[in-house]
Amino acid sequence: MSLDPLPLVVLLGMMQFVFGGYVFIAIIQKQLAVASSRKGFITALCVTYVPFTYLMLLISFNIIDQIDELYFISFDGLRIILRFSFVLMTLLSSMHFLTVWRTDSKKILSSLHLRIKINNLLIIVSLISFFVIFFSFKTTAVGFILLLLHSIIAGLMLGGANTAMTWGHWYLVTPSLPKEPLVFLTSFLMKVIFINFLFFIFMMFLQYEVFSLSDSNALNYINNPALWLRFLVGIGLAFTLAFFAYKASTIHGMMSATGLLYLALGAILAGAFLSNALLFEIGIPT
Repeated sequence: MSLDPLPLVVLLGMMQFVFGGYVFIAIIQKQLAVASSRKGFITALCVTYVPFTYLMLLISFNIIDQIDELYFISFDGLRIILRFSFVLMTLLSSMHFLTVWRTDSKKILSSLHLRIKINNLLIIVSLISFFVIFFSFKTTAVGFILLLLHSIIAGLMLGGANTAMTWGHWYLVTPSLPKEPLVFLTSFLMKVIFINFLFFIFMMFLQYEVFSLSDSNALNYINNPALWLRFLVGIGLAFTLAFFAYKASTIHGMMSATGLLYLALGAILAGAFLSNALLFEIGIPT
């Protein structure tokens, strides 16, 4: 694999992680009353995602001007919009963290309604960032849609695994917590991984290159060991671990479930990184 697109691979991975993370914060605040009532849980998630928004901003300023020649249509307006979206994400994530930190303080930036609105704005800005990056790619309309679907699915897998793993820690502190939140999160994670499996199979049959690479060989990409490592670890192993974590959570085996979710998150992270790298190796989202 070429190292030229590595900064973009890392940037996309962080964008997917942050997007999926805030999507799951929105889900748990709406669906899980127990999780929503625990300030420390949401705070722990925010502490994870806020630094990533600052790293994304830093990386974006360093690489946007360097990658035009590789994969982008050179257009100053798009670069300005992309930089602005990363600045906005940084500001919104910091504001969101403050609203979580000041929960129940009855002061400014402590409203749950405001927190939910900021969280939704973060999701929207994340999607806009994906739109701008993929619109900048030298690809077709079909390629644009496939790239967007690829990143949304990857983000939901990353966010789901991190959210479930983080929530599992609360059972170590309060064993009497009900099992339903972790059962819900692990079940949701399994469904997202299965959707990723279907997307992978679909792309293998479709064999649609979202953009042409001069050094790619469409006839031999199926023999690329990184492709199957991505499938076996990032999808197969991740689903197996999530399934056993789900089974453990249904019988209140929360320590086992949390340990399995650690491994699942590692497998999903590895799979997402390989998938983003393969995008610039074979030109096909996986």
